[in-house]
Amino acid sequence: MGVLGTYYFDGVSFANASMIYIDSSLSTPGPNGYYGQNGIVRELIGSPTTPVLLAALPCDSCSVPCGTGSYSLTMALGNSIGAVKVTFDPQNVPDKCTWTYDGVSASEYSSPSEGYLQGMIGTIAQAGACNLTMSNANGSNGATVNGSSFLYDAGTTQFVNTGTPVTLGPYGNQAAGGVDFTTAAPGATIMVVPKPNVSPDTVTFVIEGPCTGTGWSIAVVCPTAMTSFSSTARAATAVASCALSLTETFFNMPVSGTAGVPAINDWVFSDANGVSELPAGFYKTSTGEVFQVANGVITARFLCA
Repeated sequence: MGVLGTYYFDGVSFANASMIYIDSSLSTPGPNGYYGQNGIVRELIGSPTTPVLLAALPCDSCSVPCGTGSYSLTMALGNSIGAVKVTFDPQNVPDKCTWTYDGVSASEYSSPSEGYLQGMIGTIAQAGACNLTMSNANGSNGATVNGSSFLYDAGTTQFVNTGTPVTLGPYGNQAAGGVDFTTAAPGATIMVVPKPNVSPDTVTFVIEGPCTGTGWSIAVVCPTAMTSFSSTARAATAVASCALSLTETFFNMPVSGTAGVPAINDWVFSDANGVSELPAGFYKTSTGEVFQVANGVITARFLCA
């Protein structure tokens, strides 16, 4: 259990502070550990000699079974620009997470085991056993289900039932992007919210849980510029890519790889803020490997002969 205490931070908000201190003069960093305020948690490491305050993560989650319904939460991103890394884990029971920022919405994920997914995700078995029966071939087959509408309250760190009924569905099939069920659980999938401007400074998430006993978790990292790597321009084939020179600078959001070292399932972009996904094709990196991209995600890697 955490211990309450009085601490001080620089900057205008806890989420965007660069350090936490034990004194009001901001001269002595706090001890290593986790610090939380208003639904946000940050870890301090390396104190006292080389203290580093890691990026903010929300305490917001629905990691225990929840009722059928729609769950909405709004996160403050501060005035930084960059790519916002969102980790969404639907576990087994189908759920759909949609982010909306500055008038743009998306429900696309990359799973470390299943790759690119979109729409309602979860396992095939649980989709078939849901009270709203679903499949990849038929989606929800035109059917809907009634549920409750929940709104996240940062003050109590709870989802509160608004009392407003909500209709979930119908969901289109896999070919239409409505559902994308997998044999195994998709795990901790990664979504990327582009934040190229200082404002607006909030992003909204809506998680739809049409099945009884749904459970999911979400974590949001403050916007950060992605790490670059050298590459060729896009080519139509792996062989053609091997013949090209390194003339481009691209960026990856790690899913299976690491920053600046792209791997299968990573998101890849032509800008550091995650606005423009790389178009489908083949690209060679400085390691001499070629990676194939579809839907903005690396799907395969090849060695040049």
